[in-house]
Amino acid sequence: TCQQCVSRMPRKIVKEKEKPAEFFALLLNTTTKDEGEDFLDFAYPEESALKAVLPNCQGVLLASCGVMKAAVGQEVNFMVFRSLQGQEFKVAMRRQERWILCVILLAPATDSLAQFLVDEALALVLLRHGRFASVSDFRQLEPIFKALSALASEARSRPTPYPLLGLMQWHSLTSDWRQVIEERVEEWEKGWKETAVRPMALPQGFALLLEQQVMATSLDDETFSACMRLLALEAAEPTPASNDFDVRCHSLFLNPSGDEPLPSHQYSLLQKGNWLLFLLWNMTDKEAETSAPPTPPFRAMASDPFGIDLSLELLSKLPEEPKRPSSSPGSVFSPPARSTPTGEKNKRGSFGLTCMFKARTKTSEPMEKVSRPASFCYVLDVPGASSSSASFSQLQEPKQISSPQLPEELRCPVLAGHAKGRRSFEWTNSEFGDFLEELGDLAWLWRTYSERRSAWRQGPDTASKRHVLVDILRGDHSLEKIWNESLAGSELCKDLGPEPEDPLKGGKKTEATLMGSGEPWRFQDGSPYLASDLTELISVGTKRADAWLAGSACRAMESVAPPARPQVTSLSGHRVFLAMTEQ
Repeated sequence: TCQQCVSRMPRKIVKEKEKPAEFFALLLNTTTKDEGEDFLDFAYPEESALKAVLPNCQGVLLASCGVMKAAVGQEVNFMVFRSLQGQEFKVAMRRQERWILCVILLAPATDSLAQFLVDEALALVLLRHGRFASVSDFRQLEPIFKALSALASEARSRPTPYPLLGLMQWHSLTSDWRQVIEERVEEWEKGWKETAVRPMALPQGFALLLEQQVMATSLDDETFSACMRLLALEAAEPTPASNDFDVRCHSLFLNPSGDEPLPSHQYSLLQKGNWLLFLLWNMTDKEAETSAPPTPPFRAMASDPFGIDLSLELLSKLPEEPKRPSSSPGSVFSPPARSTPTGEKNKRGSFGLTCMFKARTKTSEPMEKVSRPASFCYVLDVPGASSSSASFSQLQEPKQISSPQLPEELRCPVLAGHAKGRRSFEWTNSEFGDFLEELGDLAWLWRTYSERRSAWRQGPDTASKRHVLVDILRGDHSLEKIWNESLAGSELCKDLGPEPEDPLKGGKKTEATLMGSGEPWRFQDGSPYLASDLTELISVGTKRADAWLAGSACRAMESVAPPARPQVTSLSGHRVFLAMTEQ
């Protein structure tokens, strides 16, 4: 059907498809429409070659989700279709409220990138608006899809860990500057408490970045995920003519239910040079009045409720190019002059990008091409889930931040043997471009496998599923039908009263499975098996021309206090991604 739909594209448009857009977004309304009424509520970009086939394709996308939901309990979230002219499209779909959000990419975009973008789009809409139903005009969503379109284009031209793995990296100087940053953040918090009068909001956490790498953060897993998405969104916004500093403030919804009519949080973004400070403010904390310091009667209302002046002062104390701090307290923020790079490692060039807050210029340098040694190993270490943030200044290690090091105790015996005694090379633009797409697909495979295994456990136990009566009582002799017939002739039915008839069905009963009534474990005949039959995934890998690309789980270990970088504690769900030489 999809091939026929695309083949109906006007010839004029087909000829112009030589330079098509790489990113399309559709918002389809699942509410029953009158005949001839369009299900499409929003499309980005508004004018595109793909819009010619939408009247024929939107029904396919809507039906695919509903039919599969009824049949197996899970909606279709990914599709690939091709036109008769040989053009391939990849579609990732998500249902939210009464809408289905579709992100369409042209091949050769990876499957994981399409899935990532639709999840980011859904999350950003909920962060900015709370609910889809609260958006009065869907054209308000254009900045979100504009940012995601730029992110998709950059993921293909200059890959980074964020769009393909959903990760950011720790800066190489994080451990050296940890104590200094803690002192500066405590000074900021002390200054805010001294000036805060009847605060509108309480500071909940912060994230300090240098050249798109994390130096320090007190955000937990959930709030740091929101931070990454908001940074990607702000990167697409125009920047001021002066590059000295930039300040932005917006409200957002962090409540999971989305029932609150007003935003629950406020965030501030401040950039000075290569430094970026993200501040998260809680506007619904009931303890705001009691936690504020006593106010002298002569003090007026604070003119800076979100600590902008204090934040700019904090950034001004940080050097443009920090070095390892010296032992002298007075010279901590006076780094020595840069030394001349020496050695083969420095010749390769380290990975560095402009800050996510600033949109990349069109004149960015092409990806460098370097020759790797005969034996190499690149590592992205992904920690497990961190604890919830206890205070504004308490540093955390969210699971979305990786470090280029090889942890101990890999659970896969094969990878553990090959990686033993190895050190990780420094990631460069070339390594990210060569390895990240495949690692992103492996990460998505790991995620979907875990979700499938979790859904498998929700099915009935094996004894009741494989009982001989289950096979006999199928179709017209279903067990549910026999129960209903037995109940109709019992005294219990009289006490409960007759069931109201559905006027749309005319009082007739149907044996069809209703939309949304399927269970997620009903995807294979004879399922579910024992949980041991669907074992936990320990390692997954793929081989390419000169390397093995793999993801492996680490053994759970007790946390070491105090946690310090670069030592990463292996927690529950801890994983590591590797790119290793074929030998």
